[in-house]
Amino acid sequence: MVVITPAAEFTNMYRNASLAAELSERQVQVVDSRTATAGQGLVVLAAAEASRAANLDDAVAAAEEAATRVELVACLETLEYLRQSGRVPALAVSLADHLGVRPVFRLRAGMAERLALPRSEEGAISRIAREWRAGGGPTAQCTAVFHAARPERAAELSGRLRGVSFVAEFSPAMAIHTGPGVVGVAWLRAIDDEPEL
Repeated sequence: MVVITPAAEFTNMYRNASLAAELSERQVQVVDSRTATAGQGLVVLAAAEASRAANLDDAVAAAEEAATRVELVACLETLEYLRQSGRVPALAVSLADHLGVRPVFRLRAGMAERLALPRSEEGAISRIAREWRAGGGPTAQCTAVFHAARPERAAELSGRLRGVSFVAEFSPAMAIHTGPGVVGVAWLRAIDDEPEL
């Protein structure tokens, strides 16, 4: 059995799954996807594809390899839900809300990086699309658009990107941490495509 978790930097799931694997009587391999949400889903899909034609070790290798190529860029409608988690200071949330910014961020290799602070939904969607194009999106192995209760924004983003493999909505467990209004894209870069740093 292969268990694929969000990046260890974002949650305790990797540690907990590793402890559970040690206690299991079955053979269990735990892989850190180095990302989250739809990016993690793409790593899972790569492992599932490999497991159909091979064995557990090949599925683990496919997941680990995919984790080195997965990209995710998204925007938040508000920082309020992150403030409630204690990860963003209240002063920053107040300022962001006052300015009407829609923070755009990237998840890559277990790191979250702020990319821009556009002041409109249009600006945020444009920045996400630009990052996808610059980051190998057009030649990606797989692309997933995702959202939290904003199907119309996800449809707009999908239309701009073209070649989207699927659109997925956040689970309630994820939306609790981000709130509604998140929209973004995750993609699996082509094998020979190195990310821009």
